[in-house]
Amino acid sequence: MQDQDKQTLAQIDAIQNEIKTSQALTSDLMSISKLAELYNKGGGTNSNDASSNSNNNTSNFLNGCEYLATRYTKFRSIRGDGNCYYRAFLYAMCETLLSQCHDMIITTANADTKQDSKESSDEINSSQRLPSELIRLRKHMQTSLDEVTKQGYDRYTLEMFHEEFVELLDNIKPSTTKDELHSQLSQENGTSDYCTWYLRVLCATHLKQNASHFIHFLEDPSYIDIASFCSREVEPMGKEVTELMVLALAEALKVRVNIEYLDGRDLPGSKKELVVHKFGPRSDDEADCLEISLLYRPGHYDILY
Repeated sequence: MQDQDKQTLAQIDAIQNEIKTSQALTSDLMSISKLAELYNKGGGTNSNDASSNSNNNTSNFLNGCEYLATRYTKFRSIRGDGNCYYRAFLYAMCETLLSQCHDMIITTANADTKQDSKESSDEINSSQRLPSELIRLRKHMQTSLDEVTKQGYDRYTLEMFHEEFVELLDNIKPSTTKDELHSQLSQENGTSDYCTWYLRVLCATHLKQNASHFIHFLEDPSYIDIASFCSREVEPMGKEVTELMVLALAEALKVRVNIEYLDGRDLPGSKKELVVHKFGPRSDDEADCLEISLLYRPGHYDILY
């Protein structure tokens, strides 16, 4: 039995090593047309869900890719290591915040030029002119450690992960380039891993804080409470996300998440549009909240642009 366990662990390690060598944590921007090429080559789904890409529904995937090309121009592929949703959420959130910084500095500079302003670049880049969502998320992240420790997490264990996340958001400013952000979030065993796990803790914390609400959505009868569900399904790295976690994380950080479902189903309606699921604050509740767009393929998530 021990020999069998060793062989199983060795196979898992081999698979993980192959994933690391063949897939970047987050790819460079790619044309949305590349998605159709993946399905034409038979590689459009997670290996665990290869059956969903059988001949009888490949055309549905290709139709879905054609539809996506009418709404989006680019996408980023995320490593398929079980953490893809959290990585996609993290990267898209930070990149959107950085884009808001860049947009704000351009708007401010144009306004100052009209007013014949002589403000220095340091003044233009001051924290008073940072996007409101970046300021909000920085404050939220700074105080989040107190909230998670109230749910039984050890402060000492989490401090390093918390500090990494706080530093990541602090480094998002008008002078930061997208290449610098991409480099930071693409380093092996670095910021992305630290922050991905902390997102899992924030997700679990929100679930526990609202246990009476979320307990009704647990489909597996073996979970008698939210705490046991979190310890086995949310907190461990490599555990794939479910819609319950997607909802909880969006609510916890008040980020609107729009997910296009490219799952091989017949496209409904005359326009043949993909189904879009929306999570987090509604547009009429939080008009200015951060919004990101992701792509779901069976067993996997990527970022859409």
